[in-house]
Amino acid sequence: MANERVLIAGCGPQRWVRGLSGPLGAQQEKGWFGPYTALSSQGTQHAQRSGIAGPAKARVSLSGLIQREACWLPADNYAGTPTLSVLPAQGQLDMVPRVPSIAGLARASASWASVQLGGAGTLVVPKSWNSDCARGVLHSYAQAGWSLSSLEPLLTAPRVLSQDGLFLRLSDEEGDIVLPMDAHVARALSTLRNVYKQVLGAAGPGLSARWLEEEEDRQGWFARTQILWRLTEGLRAGRSEIDLGGAHAPIFGRSGDTNMQALAPLFGLRIRVRFPAADTSKWLEKASWPGFLRSRSGRIRVRGLEWASRPIAILSTPDLDSGWPAELRALGVDLKEITLDEGLPRLAQEESFSQRFPGFVPAELRGPVKLVGAEIVGPEVGLEPTPGPLIEAPGQVEDAAVDRRLDPVQGHEAAQPALVVQRPFHPQRIELAAAHRPGSLRVFVDGKHQEHAELNPLGGAAGPRLYEVDGVSIAHGALLRVDFEPEQEAP
Repeated sequence: MANERVLIAGCGPQRWVRGLSGPLGAQQEKGWFGPYTALSSQGTQHAQRSGIAGPAKARVSLSGLIQREACWLPADNYAGTPTLSVLPAQGQLDMVPRVPSIAGLARASASWASVQLGGAGTLVVPKSWNSDCARGVLHSYAQAGWSLSSLEPLLTAPRVLSQDGLFLRLSDEEGDIVLPMDAHVARALSTLRNVYKQVLGAAGPGLSARWLEEEEDRQGWFARTQILWRLTEGLRAGRSEIDLGGAHAPIFGRSGDTNMQALAPLFGLRIRVRFPAADTSKWLEKASWPGFLRSRSGRIRVRGLEWASRPIAILSTPDLDSGWPAELRALGVDLKEITLDEGLPRLAQEESFSQRFPGFVPAELRGPVKLVGAEIVGPEVGLEPTPGPLIEAPGQVEDAAVDRRLDPVQGHEAAQPALVVQRPFHPQRIELAAAHRPGSLRVFVDGKHQEHAELNPLGGAAGPRLYEVDGVSIAHGALLRVDFEPEQEAP
């Protein structure tokens, strides 16, 4: 008896289909896996069907991490500026969740799916899943024996809107655009980076520095996820004050190498976030306005979404929310529902991971890191990073000519920032010693502008500023370049 297994991801709860062929003819079994994985002090727990997410205090979603990378946000100060205050510490070390790296979580998820379905099969995902995080996740599935196929042939309408956790994904012939599902998600996402920085700041410079050096690469994704969930849940409940941390809502997790005693104050940290009043009405209408949205790198979306210009098919799943379809109908959008099962006969031919992403270098095969002028030549970063080899202090590095190539986007000669390399070296972090205009930093990899890449400040208000490169990883042998516009001096 032969098995044909299909697992569909990236559009809500995972749809699985298992075809059985034998003496009695062909049969087909279908079901849903829950979209979330629960992390507890005992390890990883996967949801066997939709609607079961395990302990909500530590739920994560691989698909949600990938969608968050591509999500567009409001261009203005939509959320307002929240304020933070520190509450009395609360929590026990034995309750801290065990957190794998993203690649480790993906391997566990792929192995679990193979066990549930009786073996590996074909993983169906959107074509737009080509970010660094997505490639790392798909590589883990490929290592478990899964082949890949594209979701688009299964969509039986030219314009399809699907809900995946906190996100909406609009797919048409021009590609995909990912949006926050509602105004509360948009507010939480807009403030996520700032809240995370302030939470670390509340821990004190010594403790936050230790976390950034020892744990951020492996577990920063988990802390950001928990903050996002807590802020979203609080805003949806109508609260303007939202508490983070504590025994029942941990912000930070631990890995097998975590120094629990040294970081104990961080695990018990409790923060209260206060949001100012804001107009959150008509979210999807506002999101369609030209110039309302920006990418993670700050690029403004000039073109509007034009919801009502053509009919939209909604992908029906068990966890489909009723709020946003009603909002679209109020805008006069012609909606209908479709299912994934309708498109299964149109499933595209499967392909291997190497066929889909030729030349991808996994984290296990990283090479050495070296400094070349104002560029970094480094390994694959971001999915399962480990500290690279030590690099000599800036004064001991052999000088190299600064690269003065033309900016491929702006068409002018771009000044290069000064780099100060930290010890130990983290390829995702750089220090900029030169003053620059806020929002002017641009990231290039191998000469190509990375619009989803961001340089997130981690600290150092005076003197050189430490930044983390987020939203892009650096493959072995690639060249990372950061351009900026100099700060204008007062006359």
